[in-house]
Amino acid sequence: MNFDLENLRPFLERLKRHIEKGFGESEIDALADLVANTPVEEERETSFSVVANGTPTRLIVRVFMDDIDALDMYFFASAE
Repeated sequence: MNFDLENLRPFLERLKRHIEKGFGESEIDALADLVANTPVEEERETSFSVVANGTPTRLIVRVFMDDIDALDMYFFASAE
C-alpha cells in the first residue's frame, strides 16, 4: 500500500479493529516511529505477534520511504 504520511495512523487505527490481540496503540506508535526514522529511499521491517480470527500469527510490516511525505507499506501474515 502507498500512503501519504497523514493517512498512515488513521489506516493503522482501522487495521487494529481486525486484530484481536497484539496490535494496539503501542504497536501503532512503534510503526509510526519506524516510519519517522526511516530515511528516504531506505527500507525497514518489523514484526508483531498477533491473534487474528482466533489464530496466533506473525504480522510482518515492511516500510519503504518513497519520499519525505509518502511511503510504501507491505503487510505479511498467514492467510487465515
